[in-house]
Amino acid sequence: MMFMNPHEPTAYIAPTLVGLSGAVGGIRYVLPDIVRNLKRGIFLTKRYILISISNLNYSIQRSLLLFSLMTVAVTGMLAILASNIHSPREFTTGVIGYVVVIVLLVVSIIYKLSMEAMTRKTLFLNLWKIGYTKKELNKIVRQEVISYYFVLILIPLVYIVFISGRFIYYGDMSLQFAFIYVLSYVIPIIISGFITYVQYINAVVKPIKGGK
Repeated sequence: MMFMNPHEPTAYIAPTLVGLSGAVGGIRYVLPDIVRNLKRGIFLTKRYILISISNLNYSIQRSLLLFSLMTVAVTGMLAILASNIHSPREFTTGVIGYVVVIVLLVVSIIYKLSMEAMTRKTLFLNLWKIGYTKKELNKIVRQEVISYYFVLILIPLVYIVFISGRFIYYGDMSLQFAFIYVLSYVIPIIISGFITYVQYINAVVKPIKGGK
């Protein structure tokens, strides 16, 4: 749809929504079956991945709305900024709006994951009681957080690449601008990943007394 429609900023809204609905449907209805089959198959004896992938699936399912808002925000703002790149006033307003939206969504994601971590205290305590070390619990948390934020980066990034590629092809955007835009999205997500990891560890591993 992106390549068939005429090149204009509003032409990328409908394809993004259609693709996003497909991605949400895949995550909601297909991902649980994939995770279930993996847990019964190759991950059955993987003591770290077996736990982290279950937590990951639950966290992603609970974050579909935030994932959708993030994708719509970053792709929509990309088209707006690209179309106003030669209008300093509108471009500056767009940049401010983009920064505000990204910050609000990132903070919301950190808060949501932190709240979910608080509900898993008992789970990690029980894992420690049955023989998992604190080092292994840290590894489980690290795998889950890295995988979660990888998915969060990947879904919108697919649309960013295609949309910016179209604008570059038609001469409405420079490769440098597209690169900076990608970094402006990826870097805050990576930073929020580190924050989430620290908060997660403090919530579920640090309270455990004794052991290593």
